[in-house]
Amino acid sequence: MPYVEWRGNKCRVKWWSGEYLENGKKKYESKSGFDNEESAYNYGADREYEVRHGTRVAKSRGDILMHTYSLEIWLPDQDLRHGSIRTYRSILTAQINKQ
Repeated sequence: MPYVEWRGNKCRVKWWSGEYLENGKKKYESKSGFDNEESAYNYGADREYEVRHGTRVAKSRGDILMHTYSLEIWLPDQDLRHGSIRTYRSILTAQINKQ
C-alpha cells in the first residue's frame, strides 16, 4: 500500500519497489510533486500494480542504452511542438548520443 505524505506544498508518495536491500529490508521508491493526496496515492498504487504483475522497470536497470532511451522512449512521450521536438532531437544527438 503506497504511503502519501506532504512535503512543503506538494505531496510525495512512497511504494515498495519489489526488491530487498542487502540487509533484508524492503527497498522503497518515491516520487514527489503531486498537488493532492489522491493523485499521489493513485500513482503509487499503479507502481505497486506493476510490481505485483511483473511489468515494473527498475530505475537502476542498465540494459537500455541512453541513446535508445532518449530518442525512442523519452522524446516521443513528451508533449511538445514540432519545432521543440526538432531542437531536443538536435541537442540529444549532439551531446548525449555522440557516436
